[in-house]
Amino acid sequence: MRDDLFFTYFLSLSITDFIEPPVFAGLGVVSAIGSMCSAALAPCLSAQFGLRTLRVAVALFSVPVIAAAIACDQLPGPNLTWIATQSFGWGLLASLATVAGAEVLPRTVSAETMASVGAAQRTFALGILPIAALFGGTLATFTGSITLLCTWALLAAASALPILRTKELGVYR
Repeated sequence: MRDDLFFTYFLSLSITDFIEPPVFAGLGVVSAIGSMCSAALAPCLSAQFGLRTLRVAVALFSVPVIAAAIACDQLPGPNLTWIATQSFGWGLLASLATVAGAEVLPRTVSAETMASVGAAQRTFALGILPIAALFGGTLATFTGSITLLCTWALLAAASALPILRTKELGVYR
């Protein structure tokens, strides 16, 4: 059984020895549906609760969403149902955090530098993904996928800490 980051998440949860391409594509569709739903709701939720509260809630709700993948063997029903639930939930939360925070950059950076700052922000955020994938794959190889998923849940929850300490986000409603 192959145990790198890409396949660890799905294979080691004892769904099968591999996920068929249509099923994998289906999980991507489920995640995209979650993303689209939250993108539509993000402006309303941000206006109602404020960006700070919303981002903290996203960080904390990430834990039970990731737990659906961690505990799929112990939960009732097919594992794939819980993996799909996790895919939908993560797509929803990730998009919610991104769309809800979209107003920060234009309100904090001058118009002359917004393109450069936005590009730098995207470069850093997207550039860290391959590094995180290598680290996660290495971690999963040596400690197993459950450890990787638990680490993901802890890091997701810990992302609330800097948000709680940032007073400037209180002005974004």
